[in-house]
Amino acid sequence: MAKTDRLNKQIQRLAAEIILYQMSDPRINFVTVTHARLTEDFRYCTVYVSIFGSETEQRTTMRGLEHARRFIQRQLGDRLHLRRTPILRIEQDVSIAKSIEVCKKIDEAVREDEAAHAGEETTLADKMTLDAKKEKSENAAKDNDAPADSLDDGDDYEEDDDYEDDMEDTDLDHKDDGADDSDNPGAEKGENDE
Repeated sequence: MAKTDRLNKQIQRLAAEIILYQMSDPRINFVTVTHARLTEDFRYCTVYVSIFGSETEQRTTMRGLEHARRFIQRQLGDRLHLRRTPILRIEQDVSIAKSIEVCKKIDEAVREDEAAHAGEETTLADKMTLDAKKEKSENAAKDNDAPADSLDDGDDYEEDDDYEDDMEDTDLDHKDDGADDSDNPGAEKGENDE
């Protein structure tokens, strides 16, 4: 199989050189040899070409290539040094044109989708923000045993003076507990926890 692949690449290169440099037919313009396919018995070879231009220009170029097929085959036979020169067929490779067409359709569909959903993106973002706030308030309600309705507005907790006073009282209680433990030197390290 490696020999066939090597010959396919060599035929592709040689056919491109023959078409580009040795042919002077004005009908043959903007031709690219995309690949060549040699049969296993080396009797037939199909050369695939891509042609740039309108459909009329492509048909004219294909007629010119078909007219020059025997010349190209003879030139390939002289350069390949095979026992038997393969019978040449030339076919148009439309895969490149199809891939360009598919890319255009994809781009068009993406543009249409973006235009249709342009207004929905902000709505979706707003909805996600509201859902996150609602979830946060429900979680806070579960943690604090407070009703969820009191936290639905989504505002952050603002500290007030009563809260600060409660915290100071709690700190004082802890300091009093610490004063009792100060007589016991191992209380901070947890040595006397028996």
